[in-house]
Amino acid sequence: MKTIFSLLFLFIPLSTFASAGSSHGQTNLIAIGQGISSPTLTSTVNFSTGYTHESPVGVVYQNSWRLSAEYDQDNNADSNNNNGKTGYGAELGYGTGAAGIAAGYYTRNCTGCEGRWAGSAAAVVADIGVGLRYQKDSYTAAALFNPNGTHRVGLIAEFSSDDDNDETNNNNGIGHSVKTYGLGYSYVGSQWTFTVDASQRNYENPTKYSIRLLLSPGLMVRADFLQLSLTDEITLNNRETSTSNVDDTHHELWFGVGVGDKAWHFAGYAKYVNDMALVGSLFF
Repeated sequence: MKTIFSLLFLFIPLSTFASAGSSHGQTNLIAIGQGISSPTLTSTVNFSTGYTHESPVGVVYQNSWRLSAEYDQDNNADSNNNNGKTGYGAELGYGTGAAGIAAGYYTRNCTGCEGRWAGSAAAVVADIGVGLRYQKDSYTAAALFNPNGTHRVGLIAEFSSDDDNDETNNNNGIGHSVKTYGLGYSYVGSQWTFTVDASQRNYENPTKYSIRLLLSPGLMVRADFLQLSLTDEITLNNRETSTSNVDDTHHELWFGVGVGDKAWHFAGYAKYVNDMALVGSLFF
C-alpha cells in the first residue's frame, strides 16, 4: 500500500492532459488489480494475475467485435518445467456495451502441457453485471455492481480441480481441487481509477497447502490514447503449509502501459503474466 501511494504523485500529473474516452470503454482497456472490480476488456479470457481468473463481466465493455493476440515470456524459467518460457494466446469477442461474449485459446511451450480453450459471457441487468467463465475443470462466476458508475464493487468465485497439466496463469500444479473467492472495489473517475481487490484460495488439503490471501491495490491513469496502471500484489499468510511457523508477507509490483484509438489497442505489461506480456487488439 505504501508503495502505491508513494508513486501516486508520478501518475496524477498525466491526468492534466486527459480527454474524453473512446467508444470501447477506455476505463477498462488495460489490467489493474486482480480484475475483480475493474476487469480489462482486451484480455479478459486468457490473462490474469490473481487467485481467480479475471471477472468475466469484463466482456460487457466490448462495444463491437474484438480480436486480440497475446504473448508472454518468463526470462528465468527452464524451458522443460511446467511454467514454460513463453505463452501464446488469442481471443475473439463481441459486445454491445450491455452484454458480451468472448472465447480464447492459450498454450505454453512446456513439457506435458496442453493448450486450453475458455469462454466468458456476461450481461448487465438492473445495473448489475453478471458473468460466467468456463474452461475444462474450472468454473468462474462473478457479479459487478454499478459496472459503469464511479463506485464499482465486484464479487467472484471460482472452483477448479487445479490439474497438473493445466496452463492457467495462476496455477501451481498441485493436482488438488481449489475454491477461491474474491471481493473488490474500484473508484473510477474521468481520468483515473483506484482499485483494491482481494482473493482467498482454499485448498482441498489445508494441512499440505496454506490458505493464502492476496491483496492488490492498484492505480490507473488515462491520458487521451494512453493508459498507465500500477498494482502492488501483497500475499498475506504466505506459508507453505497451515502448520508452518513461517508467515511472510510478500510484495510484488507490476505495471501496464496501453496505447490505441477506436480501431486498435496495444498493451504491454511487466511482471503481470510472467516477466513480460503483450496484448494487441483490433476492434471492428
